[in-house]
Amino acid sequence: MKRVPFDILAAAKEGDGEAVDIVSRHFEDFIRSSSNNFYIDANGIPHEFFDDELFYRGEYALLKAILQFKFMDPPDDFMP
Repeated sequence: MKRVPFDILAAAKEGDGEAVDIVSRHFEDFIRSSSNNFYIDANGIPHEFFDDELFYRGEYALLKAILQFKFMDPPDDFMP
């Protein structure tokens, strides 16, 4: 998975709508794949379905994390 550039993350944290959209699109597939739910019908057969509520909760959690993220200075021996 590619990384989101630092300047995009910093802009998203400051509330830049375009940057927030870029970060949201970056994680959309992960959130979507984590939004599957299961149930067992009356015959005991398991079924999988996409749960919209889980997806929206995942998006909300991502947006909340973006706004609450705290940047730290890298250690002195950090080499990118």
